Formats: sequence, structure tokens, C-alpha cells
Amino acid sequence: MNKVLLYALATLSILGAFTLTYAGDSTLTKIVQTKELKVGMELGCIPFEMKDKHGNIIGFDIDLVKDMAKAINVKPIFIPTDWDGIIPSLITGKFDMIVSCMAITPERNTQVNYTDAYLDSGISFVKQLKHKETTIKDLDKSTTIIGAKLGETSELVARKLFKKAKIMTYDSVDAMNMDALTNKIDGFMYDKPGNDIFMLTKGKDKLSYDGKAISYEPIAIAIRKGDPDFMNFLNNYLKIFIKDGTQEKLYDYWFKNSDWHKKVF
Repeated sequence: MNKVLLYALATLSILGAFTLTYAGDSTLTKIVQTKELKVGMELGCIPFEMKDKHGNIIGFDIDLVKDMAKAINVKPIFIPTDWDGIIPSLITGKFDMIVSCMAITPERNTQVNYTDAYLDSGISFVKQLKHKETTIKDLDKSTTIIGAKLGETSELVARKLFKKAKIMTYDSVDAMNMDALTNKIDGFMYDKPGNDIFMLTKGKDKLSYDGKAISYEPIAIAIRKGDPDFMNFLNNYLKIFIKDGTQEKLYDYWFKNSDWHKKVF
């Protein structure tokens, strides 16, 4: 056997072994074998993921995951996780992916890999009625208190725009909303979809809100680094999800329709 053929066979053997090993290590392979798709999320990001009055987990992201699981005949398992521990929990293998209205940021991308975006969002600003005609620039003074969700992009945006004002961070969006309603803060920044619904259900005529996004935030699924097999599956699923009308159907229900509000509020 000549050396060229010998090297070719050896190379094919090594590549084959690598491929089998890598495929076996893929998260997708494990999901298919166990028939379970484990998903980490922080509840309370309305209307992406939340609990209804009966304790059921519902929302846009929930329906997305259920549709994905149905497509490959596995059971979705939702694992509520505090936001400050959600990326560490993914990295240590507590769940397979994060689907939790998570915006892509460069800092997060150093720790996890993101799929293509499945929705575009942004941060918006809710403020007291007395500040209705006051710009963000004029509000930026030492006597102003601005709320933001701890560790989320709303905090990053708030700190970027308000250099002099005090930034009050919250573990709970509900607590932040309540402080705004009771006039304990001058305003707050949070995800536009959540602010839209809050103003429709609780803040109308009590707070000022123009409904404009002041940042661009692509929302995507986060997975552990080094798993192109799983990433390939997720991106292909999301292409179909967006193109076949499923995304539009879910968006219309959770973002444009108020029928589900009575289940939660």
C-alpha cells in the first residue's frame, strides 16, 4: 500500500472518529435520546414568559419552545431560574438552552453562543406624569431616581443615558412597577413589550409613556459554546418558525391581542 493511500485512509479514520465523538457529545443528540428539551428562563418577562393565575407557565417563548419540541417529538421542560444565575446554570449543564427574552449583547456573547434572532425588541422609558414634557437629558440630574432591571440591558441603557441621576436596580419587575405607581421613582427603563402591556393594564392615565424604543435589541436563544450541531438545528428551526407564519401568529396573539390578559392580571 503506497504512502499517499495510507495517509488518506488514516485521515478518513481520524475524521470519522472525531465526527462520531462530536455528534455523540451534541446537545441535540442528548435531547433526542432522552426525549427531553430542558429550557432555562426567568419568569416575569411579559409577554415572553410568565405565570397565569393558576400557576401555569405561559407566553410567547413558551409557545415557541412547545412548537420546537413537538417538531422533534420531545417533551419541553421549563426550568425557572434567577436572571443573575441563568448563564452560569446553562454553562454548567442545568438546562440545554436559554429562551427568556434574552437580548444579544457583546458581553454575554463572550460566555454563550446565540442563534439568529427570532424577534426584535428594545428598551423603552416610562416616567411620572409630571415629567411628561421633560426629556431624558433634562431629567438627568442628581435628584432624579431611575429604575432598571438588575443585570439586564435596561440597566445598561439607563446607566448610559443617565450619568447624574441615581439608578435604582430591581430584582423584580413587579417591584419596580409598583415603585413607579407609588411615585417612589421618577421613571424606569425596561423591555418595550413589557412596558407596553404594563401601561395598558396598570399604568394607563397614571404614568407617562410614548411607546418608543430607545435601543435596538435582537432577541435570540443562548446555548453553550462549541456545539455547531445544536446551533445548526436551532437556526434551521427558527427559519421555518419565522417563514411559515408561526412567529407571526404567536406575535399577534401575545403582543397585539389582549384576550390573554385576564389569565394573568
